[in-house]
Formats: sequence, C-alpha cells, structure tokens
Amino acid sequence: MSAPAAQTHLVLLAGGSGTRFWPLGRRQRPKQVLALRPGGKSLLLESFERLQSLPLARKRFLLPVSETLRPVVEKAIPSFPSEGFLREPAARDTAPVLGLVLASLLQEGAAEDERLAFLPSDQVIAPATQFHKTLLQAFQLASEDGKLWLLGIPPTSPATGFGYIREEEALPGGGHRVGGFVEKPSPETARKLLEEGRYLWNAGILIGTLRAFFEALQKRNPSFLRGIHLLAKALESGRTQKIDEAFLALKKTSIDYALLEENDQLGVLRGEFSWKDLGTFDTLGEDLEKDVQNNSLLSVGGGETVLIDAENNLCIHEGEGTLALLGVRDLIVVRKGNNVLILPRGRSQEIKKIVEELEQRGSGEML
Repeated sequence: MSAPAAQTHLVLLAGGSGTRFWPLGRRQRPKQVLALRPGGKSLLLESFERLQSLPLARKRFLLPVSETLRPVVEKAIPSFPSEGFLREPAARDTAPVLGLVLASLLQEGAAEDERLAFLPSDQVIAPATQFHKTLLQAFQLASEDGKLWLLGIPPTSPATGFGYIREEEALPGGGHRVGGFVEKPSPETARKLLEEGRYLWNAGILIGTLRAFFEALQKRNPSFLRGIHLLAKALESGRTQKIDEAFLALKKTSIDYALLEENDQLGVLRGEFSWKDLGTFDTLGEDLEKDVQNNSLLSVGGGETVLIDAENNLCIHEGEGTLALLGVRDLIVVRKGNNVLILPRGRSQEIKKIVEELEQRGSGEML
C-alpha cells in the first residue's frame, strides 16, 4: 500500500496597502480586493479560484491577514475557508509573514515533508492549466531534491518594475540553479539583462518542503529561525500578547533578504504561461480590452462612461453617475465617489506623490 500524498499548503499573500491605486484603493483596501478584473472580480478571488482547481490530492489554503483587513478580505473571497486565515499582528513585510506561517505549522506538528507555496495574489496568470503544470513540477522537484524553488518568467521587454533571477546550469530533474538576483534595474541594465538571455522576471512564487525552509533558514538566517520557534511556542500558549511580542520580534524585512539572497540551494523553473503583475494603473490598462480608439474601460457599480473623439485613454469609474471625456488622448481618468484622479499615461508610478501631498495636508481620511 502506497504512502498517502504529502499535504500541500497554498499560502496566498494579500498584504500591502492600495494607495498605488488611489482613489480606488486605500490603506485598508489593498489592490488585491479591488474589482479590477472582468466581471467585477478581484485579483484575490481570481487567484484563489485558480488554486482551487489545482489538481492535488491534499491541499490546504492559508491567508495571513490583519484583524483590520480580514473583513475586507472575507468580503472579497466569501468562499475562503475560515480556518485558513492566520492573524497577522502587524504589517512587517514578507519575511515575518513567512515566519508566521512556518511557526503555525510547527505549532500544529506538521510533517517535514509537507510542502508549501507562497503565492502573491496580485498577478494575472493564464492559462490556469499551464500554471498548474509548472506548479506541480515544482512541488515534485521540491519533494525530491530538498531545494527551494522559484518560478521565473521569460522576459518580453526590458522592464524596470520587476526583479530578475539569473539562471545557471540545468539541474537533473528540470529547471536551473539560481545564480543570483537583480533588484528592479535601471533601463540600461534591464536592456542588458534581456540581451544576455539568462535572466527571468521574478514572479515572487516560492515553493519547498517544510524541511527545506527550516534547513535554509538554519544556514542562512539562524536568528530568524530562533524567532520562528519562539513564535511557535507563543502560538501554543494561545496568549495574544505573547504572540504579538514574538511576531514583532521577527526582523522587518523581505523574504528575499531573510532567506533567498546568497542561498546556493535554490532552483528556478520557467513559467511558460502568460503572467502580468498589476502594480499600477498603466499595467492595468495594458490588461484591459480596448475599444476601436484604443481606450481601456472599467466600470463597476452601474455608472456610465461617455467617450467622444478620445483616444488611448484609461477610464475607470466606480459608482453611479457619468464620466465623460471629449477630445483628449493618453490620459488615465479614475473616479470613485467624490474623488477624481487625472494624469498622463505612463506616470501612474508617481501616484505616491499625491498620497504624500494628501498626508501633508492632513487629509489622511482620504487614504
């Protein structure tokens, strides 16, 4: 009789604030819950549904979230199992979130061969079947070779908004050894990386067994691992104050710096599927359908949008009323309630300037 398949924990990452999508998003309304997808779906719901159809014998969903954001997240994915929510005491970057997940599994007595995948929930991926194929291959490799595995996307342009992974020699079971990382590069560096042909966009998807995570932390960051064990003990006690103190004692940093940098036991698999990271209004506009004048439209809530002699604009309208554009081109126009945002296409990464200005004016309630 064969042994039962190992449990697989699918961890959806849905942290951060929505201020890069102001006025649609807010600090307490991250972009993952915004209705940015066709049919009014959120990125978070789309990500969850994509994983629900992943053909695994045993899988479990986890979602670390703060008490403040949990009602917002539950509304966005009402079918998410309530026992899968992990209380995140404070927003402290991605490494403490990883620590919280590992500590929770330790506290539960999870087996070392159980597998984990940390997956951002702000990406557009298609087709799901090809994504599933790559993910299943990564799980298989992680179970066999004890490495941590990343998914990399073959770049199609010299993008400066993504990190890059350098491929080294091919590995026996598939994929390549990771030779290093390049954080969001300058335009000139991005062009060189694209020309070299050995670099992939970092999709931010990390896969491995529980044993592999612990061994990598023991070698790369033993103090962080000690903090995870202390957090597991705090979770066992059930005392909120002890849990919060142990979580806050974990260094506020990213998974990249806590675990992946200078780690020689990493593999990368190429994701042969369509992948987009919707990080700004500009990237959102590239993903939406266009009309004959190359305008991208997104309307939620019954409002009406009127375009006359308008070309290459992105128009987003949430709520009732009418949004009308006449004789303009290359604009981003966003309306939500009483708040309106207008800027040229290509400058949506600068929305943080508006957020900073509103903060200085004491208008934090708008954020």
